[in-house]
Amino acid sequence: MKTVLYFLMAHWEIIIVGFSLLIILAILVFLYLKLREKLMSKIVYRRVFSDVGAYEGETVTLIETIYNPNPLPVFFINIEGYIYNGIPMEEYEVDPKKGMQYYVSRFHLMPFMQIRRRHVIRCAKRGYYKLETVDIYYNRKVRYIEAPADIYVYPKILPITEPAQPTSSRQGECFTRRWLIRDPFSFNGVRDYHFGDPFNTINFKATARSGNFFNLSALKVNNRDFCSNRTFMVYLNFQTNADEQITTRSYEAMMEQGLSFAAALTREAAYNGYRTGFAANCCTVTGEDHIRFPIKSGEQHLEEILKEMAKVRSRVGISFYSMLETDVADGISDTEIYIITPMVNEQLDEQAAHFRRFGNSVSVLKLEDELKAEEDRIEREKMMRRQKEADEAKKRLREEKLAAEKARAEGTAEKGGAAT
Repeated sequence: MKTVLYFLMAHWEIIIVGFSLLIILAILVFLYLKLREKLMSKIVYRRVFSDVGAYEGETVTLIETIYNPNPLPVFFINIEGYIYNGIPMEEYEVDPKKGMQYYVSRFHLMPFMQIRRRHVIRCAKRGYYKLETVDIYYNRKVRYIEAPADIYVYPKILPITEPAQPTSSRQGECFTRRWLIRDPFSFNGVRDYHFGDPFNTINFKATARSGNFFNLSALKVNNRDFCSNRTFMVYLNFQTNADEQITTRSYEAMMEQGLSFAAALTREAAYNGYRTGFAANCCTVTGEDHIRFPIKSGEQHLEEILKEMAKVRSRVGISFYSMLETDVADGISDTEIYIITPMVNEQLDEQAAHFRRFGNSVSVLKLEDELKAEEDRIEREKMMRRQKEADEAKKRLREEKLAAEKARAEGTAEKGGAAT
């Protein structure tokens, strides 16, 4: 005890200074905690996806941006939110029992500091996903921040095995990236002469300006664009045969396959400069009972179609036959028509015949119940395996029976020899 008193008396100045520093530090921490609530209320947060839309199976980036407009630092900022399982973050585990996954982003911000954080998002399932708010939890309080961000996940592209054939070879009306028809009225600069270029394409003025008249390869010819008159119309039927029993899971799988085929056709047409339209008798998440896009060209038109495909719900809207009758009455002609449907009957064949009378080519793509086919295949494999096991068991029994008979015969022969 005396030693402690001697130590305190000898170092009382240091002890007082240390104790004062602790009091000052406690006061500063208390004041900071009081100010932190006001500092947190001024934090600016927003998020956005790197792309408007992506195809199923691709990846995009979710970019979080947070800014501290305060002259004081703010630490341990936890941004809490939820994201759909259809667009999971790669660094988080997905719980299949829940429709959304919970994630937390922690930030430490110095004065007037801005941080951008990127998360890799995998587009696992087709759909339209819209994120609304995030939470900031501090001092046992929750602050909700509006941070809207949306993305369209387009259907997976499944290529069509049978390529489409042109219905006509007349002069086209729109430019294309494929060398189908050379447009004689377009002009896209001059180029060097190639073997086989016709004489009327030579540009003599450009050749004269080049200064080389004696070399055939130095001739200049007019370069022309290529065009096409191909027109596509894609119909997707969500209506099934009432007499045919089909499970909900199989129906959704067939409709996803149909959307993938339709997306592949429309994308192929748009990328090659063709005109295309799309119609489907389905419901959407925004309340429509059908989809109809007129025949147009361009990548913007394709993007609008893909966005609407992302919002499709696997549910029947209006009658598919009434949709076809509308275009039959309008007299659509010189068009390559694709009808993607889970059923084919006489009424559909009649409407396809009406389209053909107006000079259209009609291709019907029948959607198959792949889940049922897979189940049937597994059942056939099980039956074959059971049959094989039964055959092997019978073979073993026959071999055992023959071995027993042979043993009995040998035993009888040995007894006869011994008796002799």
